[in-house]
Amino acid sequence: PIIILFLASCEGNTTRDWRVDNQSSTTIFVESCLTGSIDTVVRILDPEVMKTITITSEEKGNSIPQEAYEVFTHFLIFNITDTIDKNFTKNENWDIYIEHTKSNPDHFEMTYTVEVKNQDF
Repeated sequence: PIIILFLASCEGNTTRDWRVDNQSSTTIFVESCLTGSIDTVVRILDPEVMKTITITSEEKGNSIPQEAYEVFTHFLIFNITDTIDKNFTKNENWDIYIEHTKSNPDHFEMTYTVEVKNQDF
């Protein structure tokens, strides 16, 4: 059992934090459905608020960004009057920051952020 625990800890870890940062002047709504789930989750973000939508992880150190379509089957941002016309299941619509926090075994922390501004609506 000790050897198994030791070998498992040698693989590293990768954590990915998926966030929305509301820099607009209105309250926004984030509607998302995670892959493998049938539940739709709605988050309400007041102006100047950032919230984590979900956190994903894998039990190995991996510096390759996870594809958003692997995490979300549905992702929509809207306010009372309009919807942002972007496909958030594509990585190109996220700002991705990767930090290599530990070597041997490799550990990575990734932050995926969508920043919402007034001009996005």
